[in-house]
Amino acid sequence: MVKLFGPKLGQLQLTLCLIKPDVTCIVYKRKCIQQIIIDNNFFIIRSKYKRLSVEDAKRFYSEHEGKFFHGRLISFITSGPLWAHILARPDAIKTWRNLMGPTKVFKLAIHLYMCQLITN
Repeated sequence: MVKLFGPKLGQLQLTLCLIKPDVTCIVYKRKCIQQIIIDNNFFIIRSKYKRLSVEDAKRFYSEHEGKFFHGRLISFITSGPLWAHILARPDAIKTWRNLMGPTKVFKLAIHLYMCQLITN
């Protein structure tokens, strides 16, 4: 875990945010997510607009290799450009995961921040 220190910021933790191709192409939704990032006291340390190659995507998602959804995941993430943001704040990983909500569909609860983006 990488931690940063600053005189007034205390201890900061880094996490990665990927704004995936289906949202990247809709400027309004991408801007809403970026505003949510700022509203939740994250610092955007670095951003990159990029299209992942199949090889890079397979390497990034290698922990899911062999699972039933791996092929669809690779196809989806390489279907267009995405925004990658390195975010920082105290307790960044836990806070970001809470904002995103559960990853398993059967555990999915309503997360108003993200749901409003999908329905707008």
